[in-house]
Order: sequence, then structure tokens, then C-alpha cells
Amino acid sequence: MSFECETRPIARKDYRCEWCGTSINKGTKHIKNVSKYEDFCSYRMHIECDDEFTETTTDPRCWELMTIPDIRTFFEENKGEVM
Repeated sequence: MSFECETRPIARKDYRCEWCGTSINKGTKHIKNVSKYEDFCSYRMHIECDDEFTETTTDPRCWELMTIPDIRTFFEENKGEVM
């Protein structure tokens, strides 16, 4: 069974953004994604970071990258070349 659920909650405590690595402060609206395909995955991001993440993951060159840090590194190295 596979599923994906994305919400935009208001943080009840401080979290770390999986994309930029900075704090998502308590009281900030952000993206929370929970999914299960082969493995269970959960992450939180700033709304702005999720926009950049979405832009990057539409590039077929990064589809085989499995972790958000790998995708972030790909994006940083190929900024301006992303489809």
C-alpha cells in the first residue's frame, strides 16, 4: 500500500527545514509531507523551500536521487540548468 499526504500546518514547536536546513519557527505555516512507497518518509519544509524543491524534482535528472539532501545538492550544483 502506498500513500502521500501533504498538509500546511502551523508549527507547534520549532522544526528543521529539510531543504535549507534552517529553523521553521513555532507559529510558522509550513509544508508537512508524510508518504509511504517502499519506505515510510516524513519531512517538513518552509513553503518557499517546497516551491524550489518542487521545481527541482520536476527535472528528470534528479528522479533517481533518493534523499532530500541529495536533491538539494543536485539543485545547488545545477542551478540555472534545471529544466
